[in-house]
Amino acid sequence: MASRPHHAGIQREAVTRSPKEVATRPSIWLSRPKVSLFLILASRLRIALWAGILVSVAVFLRCGRGAESLVDVTPFQFAFSSGMLASVNHNDARAAIKVWAQTVAKERGIPADPDAHILSGVDEISAKLRARELDAIALTTVDYRQLQREYQFTDLFLAVQGGRTNVEYLLLVHRDSPVQDLAWLQGRKLNFYDNPRASLAPVWLDTLLLQQGLKGVAAFFGRVSSHTKLSTALLPVFFRQSDACVVDRLGFDTMCELNPQVGKQLRPVAVSPVLVPMLFCVRPDYRPAIKDRIMDALAQLHTSPAGQQLLTVLQFDRIQAADASCLESALSLLATHDRLCDKPNATRTAVQASAKPDETEQP
Repeated sequence: MASRPHHAGIQREAVTRSPKEVATRPSIWLSRPKVSLFLILASRLRIALWAGILVSVAVFLRCGRGAESLVDVTPFQFAFSSGMLASVNHNDARAAIKVWAQTVAKERGIPADPDAHILSGVDEISAKLRARELDAIALTTVDYRQLQREYQFTDLFLAVQGGRTNVEYLLLVHRDSPVQDLAWLQGRKLNFYDNPRASLAPVWLDTLLLQQGLKGVAAFFGRVSSHTKLSTALLPVFFRQSDACVVDRLGFDTMCELNPQVGKQLRPVAVSPVLVPMLFCVRPDYRPAIKDRIMDALAQLHTSPAGQQLLTVLQFDRIQAADASCLESALSLLATHDRLCDKPNATRTAVQASAKPDETEQP
């Protein structure tokens, strides 16, 4: 009962104040919820801020380059021209590329498209480059020259096989053949070794014939066939079932090591200059922050099991960075061929004319 007057006093005091005084006086009972709400919001904001910082640190530690990984979210897209896989099982190539792309993404923090793209011609390659749906391409020098008219490639890689990035072609006949020069081979049977390293062979022989005032390969020989196996291109000449064959020197040397009689029974009628038949190039305007890491991953392809698997399928030892000057002899040959033929697509016509597979050969 003693507290009743106290409450009554408070009520009377509130009644005697003016409405303005009541409105302007701070009320502890009204301010406490506002302060509590402010503290809760501030606490949650700090938690969200720290969570964002921790996520950023985790991404930095995972990828090793922090800001680069946050910027470069588009997967690196790699493709092959169909000419690069002439003697390779496409399914094997796709499987090997997928494993390598997944390994690169995991070990180097490089986002890479695991699906292998195999493009059928220069038009398709060019369309992909223009649309930026392609970052790097492996292709023959014949295709490269056509693309060079539209794109200025600067980052190039060459395939290394047998310690060499270039090739020499040999036009071989049997030792006992009466053939002394090209003119003797008119109307005879010719075998080509169909392989990416041999992609310039038809152009070289076509040019050689035209320079001597003879007809091109398709019209000069009686029969021209291509073979995806070196042995089926070369051994018929050894057994005198065909008159001549065109193979690369590395392949010929390998066959001679396996069977020394091959080297004794076959002799060259003509030898090509040293040429680079194929290469890997990066899209000219490809400039992500992770580009240096991608270039290093390509150069170190042979150092990982996944990379070695891919190189084995492609029949390469490794790939290495190169300067465009290494292509001068090959590009000069192609220019000479076009000039002799006086046709804009003469080179591609010569390649297609020689690419008639032997119907008796098993794939």
